[in-house]
Amino acid sequence: MPSPPFSIITVSYNAIKTLEQTIKSVLLQDRTLFEYIIIDGRSNDGTVDYIKKYEKDIKYWISEQDKGIYDAMNKGIEKAEGRWILFLGADDRLEPNILNEVNKYLDDSMDLIFGNVIFTNGKKYNSTFNVKTLLNNTVHHQGAFYNRKIFETFRYDISIKIMADYELNLLIYLARMRRKKLDIVVSECNLHGLSSEVDNTLQELDLIHDKYYNFILKLVVSNAIKIKYFLHYKLLNIFS
Repeated sequence: MPSPPFSIITVSYNAIKTLEQTIKSVLLQDRTLFEYIIIDGRSNDGTVDYIKKYEKDIKYWISEQDKGIYDAMNKGIEKAEGRWILFLGADDRLEPNILNEVNKYLDDSMDLIFGNVIFTNGKKYNSTFNVKTLLNNTVHHQGAFYNRKIFETFRYDISIKIMADYELNLLIYLARMRRKKLDIVVSECNLHGLSSEVDNTLQELDLIHDKYYNFILKLVVSNAIKIKYFLHYKLLNIFS
């Protein structure tokens, strides 16, 4: 049986108040397009009861202690067989019929296909992938479909507790990997995730930037030189 286009991976821990709505938003999609994987961190609040309630529609699930959200995401990657992987938080929801919509634009030559997200307060976040990515995360993983071939060589760094998904996006940008932007809302996201911890987020951003400093500097210098020569010839044309 051929692999489905999408693997949807949800990581949960004590998410009894929100997980069922997340699961429903996935299972209401076209069932031929996806497989669903849930990695639970040994919840003790009844979350597992909700997972069991829907387990016949879940390709794989497990509830065991992990070393944090990115360790759990790595476990999900190991089980994923879809060509495109999306990570959906246990308090996030896919937009209705969104997998059918994204499926129209799939291009296996791309490494990343991404759209926008909307927060629970109604504010829309327009994802971008440009020079701003050198400074901060500009693509939310709840709106990002990663080509599974990326994960043949990449796993999330579990020593990074909040911003390891940014590290992946930064690597995609630095390596000039191919990506496509879709101007559609993929999911609704909760504002109160780990990355809302501002101080810890900034510390981890600094660590990631230090780790890739030479690559970032090289790219910035290269772009600065291109801009310099562009302006030089532009001015020559204006005044000649």
